[in-house]
Amino acid sequence: MPQEFSVGAVIYNGNEFLLVKYIPGHWGLVKGKCESGEKKEDTLRRELFEETGIKGVYIAKDFSVSEKYFFKRKVGTVYKEVEYLLGEVQEKEVKLSKEHLDFKWLGFQEAMSLITFKSTKNVFKEAHDYLKLHGGF
Repeated sequence: MPQEFSVGAVIYNGNEFLLVKYIPGHWGLVKGKCESGEKKEDTLRRELFEETGIKGVYIAKDFSVSEKYFFKRKVGTVYKEVEYLLGEVQEKEVKLSKEHLDFKWLGFQEAMSLITFKSTKNVFKEAHDYLKLHGGF
């Protein structure tokens, strides 16, 4: 079975979180495949820039949550694992890549209601709980 490993991020600015709408129509978090030899923080920075045009991100050193799932491709079922980090940005201007249809900066409750997949909601809630506990707001 083919496998994919990616890095994603819960991106926030103040008390708002960045969600992106993927081409199939689901809402989620910024994420992308790791390139050979790339550190996860570098993958996050590259993907954030490629997908949104945002350059500067402060990555929390002690937050990491994984999401594991299966999905279908033409080659069959693929096992995917995404390690999510937590990133704070100062800019909110987004220049979407062609792989996304839309983006939104939203508060926690609005974002939770818009995120499509339960496993992504769980990651998002863990990041929010971490921020509340560590004074991120």
